[in-house]
Amino acid sequence: MQCSTLPAEFLSRIVDEIDIGIIVTDLDGTIQTVSPKVFGLTGYSERDLIGSTPRTFRSGQTPDAAYRELWQTIRTGATWKGALLNRRKDGTMFLDRETIASTIGLKGNKACFVAIHRNADVELDLRLKVARAEATVGEKVGEIDNAKSTIKTLVTLTSQQTENTAHALISALEARDPYTAGHGRRVAMMMELVCDELGLFVTYSRQAIRVGAILHDIGKVGIPDSILLKQGKLTDAEYEVMKTHPAVGFDILSHAAKFEETLRIVRHHHERLDGTGYPDGLRGHEVPDYVKAMFVCDSFDAMTSTRPYRPATSAEDAISILTDEALGGRIDMSPVKALKKLWHNGVLSDIVKLPVAA
Repeated sequence: MQCSTLPAEFLSRIVDEIDIGIIVTDLDGTIQTVSPKVFGLTGYSERDLIGSTPRTFRSGQTPDAAYRELWQTIRTGATWKGALLNRRKDGTMFLDRETIASTIGLKGNKACFVAIHRNADVELDLRLKVARAEATVGEKVGEIDNAKSTIKTLVTLTSQQTENTAHALISALEARDPYTAGHGRRVAMMMELVCDELGLFVTYSRQAIRVGAILHDIGKVGIPDSILLKQGKLTDAEYEVMKTHPAVGFDILSHAAKFEETLRIVRHHHERLDGTGYPDGLRGHEVPDYVKAMFVCDSFDAMTSTRPYRPATSAEDAISILTDEALGGRIDMSPVKALKKLWHNGVLSDIVKLPVAA
């Protein structure tokens, strides 16, 4: 996979609706691609940045040890998360909260680095206000309450924007792979119905589960087109690369997602009860009930959708296959029964018929 696998058009589709910037560099740190939000965040133009390095943003206020730790982390293939005090082109400084990870090539090697940048000035300012106010709590109770209320409002607004962000992200992925267009949305709708049937929302967050279902395949942004869009069956080596997408998705979202349910769905939606799933080989009760339901809904939609290498399976046959899997102890029977009931009651038929661009 080359850095060109993530072209500017693809990146801009992701960030048009969300307030983050994305920079792609080669393994030497030379900037290859920049999303439009970076220009507004830093004041630099595309001409300024392409061919340069992220050193352009250094303010001199962040210790060199922090940069050494950053490079040591990402060069091992791990994801680095942290905040740097960076400088804009006009000389002003800003707190830049970053997540940097490497993408994976066909042979399992690192292909390039992808950095997600978010301006954390508002967050920093609000938390400094809280800290200053709490230092003199006896005199400034009102300032404490106002600052905390503002933080709460900011978090609420972010929560309200979560699903718009999720839809923007998954739309960008679907632009690469038209055969899976609408898959995340259909699965999210099925998940909400199945989890309602199982009474899971008494314990778990409805929104977190819905967002996790929409974004469960977001890690496929790191899969090369030669594998993601392959018309035939994957080779063993290609399949091993494809199996990295849950962990990649988890790394992408772990810096931003607020709820455990969202992250666990993204990371564990291919886990099976008998330990044969991936990436962590979970068994039995190690798999949360909502993730068990996710496996069933994801599998049902995948089987009943047309793929380049096979026609769609009928809903009845898909339910039969899932029932056999549950009888064999590989998946949970409860969500299979819930799905079957919803299908026979006609509740799911409209979802399955949704156009791929839904």
